[in-house]
Amino acid sequence: MKIRGIKATPINLRLEAPYAWVFGELDGFSPTIVEVETEDGLIGLGEAPTPAAAAIINDVLAPRLVDRDAFDIAGAENVCLPYWTGVQSINDRTRIMAFGAIEMALWDLRGKAWNQPLYQLLGGAVRKDIPFTDYFRCVAVGLM
Repeated sequence: MKIRGIKATPINLRLEAPYAWVFGELDGFSPTIVEVETEDGLIGLGEAPTPAAAAIINDVLAPRLVDRDAFDIAGAENVCLPYWTGVQSINDRTRIMAFGAIEMALWDLRGKAWNQPLYQLLGGAVRKDIPFTDYFRCVAVGLM
């Protein structure tokens, strides 16, 4: 299955209420959504944490990956980050994050093509349930 096209789109995601943390408040996020389309019409989705990744994906990385095998993730990494494992390692964090979004989309494609959930492709489920504690209820009844 070959890659027909890759499109990266920066978006602004506004939150219903500000996200408050020790350094202040955020009223939203601006990630980049990546779509990798195959010749069979499947679309894999990925996400980069910054809008700056869109230009790198669209202008630099996507042209290198069109017509390549969508399942060859290691080969895609090699053409996008050629010095990643060598002595002259790439230190362009934005480019590394941009490829991470493409890799995420390629894994999504693999799961869709093989009709398998991604956790199954990555080795299986580690747990079936995640314990959850309602902190505020525990404080209210004196458990914490």
